[in-house]
Parts: sequence; C-alpha cells; structure tokens
Amino acid sequence: MIYSIECPYCGEQVDLDGLWQDEEPNQDFEVECEHCNKIIMVEFEFPHFTAKKADCKNGGEHNWTEVSSSYFGKYQECFCGATKDKISKEEANKRFNDWVIQRDKEIK
Repeated sequence: MIYSIECPYCGEQVDLDGLWQDEEPNQDFEVECEHCNKIIMVEFEFPHFTAKKADCKNGGEHNWTEVSSSYFGKYQECFCGATKDKISKEEANKRFNDWVIQRDKEIK
C-alpha cells in the first residue's frame, strides 16, 4: 500500500512510502516535500497521517505552546519537538525525590 499526504505548503501529494516504517506510532517526523522543498511535520497515528506546516524548520519562528508536566514542570514546546524553559530529567528527579522526602516527613 502506498501512503501519501498532501503538503500543507504547495498542496501536492508527498509520498510517505518507506519513510514511516521506522517511526514510532504517535510521534511526529520530518519529511521534505519533493515538489516545493519545504520541510513538513507529519503526525503519525497508524494508519493515519496528518501533515502540519513547519515554518520553524523552513527559516521561520517556533510556534511555542505552554505545557505543564508533572515530571518536567511548566515549559514551552514547539510541535517540531524543540523545547525551552524545560528542566533536565536530572533536575526533575531531584525535585521529585525532595518532594518525597518532604512528604514522608509530614506523614510521620
């Protein structure tokens, strides 16, 4: 079966055959349109694909969205996968461990 998706920039069909087999479901991946040479982000929820403009991958600005995570706290993320103001996993683990210690003290 041949999978293709419409490029959100030029409207032409972009062949995805062979590009998505190594990708994890529910993950986005980059594809370059062979017609307009723009990079697009493809959301992969097998068997469905959704194309999104990736202006930040084509010389534009990131489209930041605030995200709240119990693991990383609040940070900003672009759908392309870039993040800012995100604490490291080590810092998140330290904060969690500190919280557990404080909670255990309050329980006793």
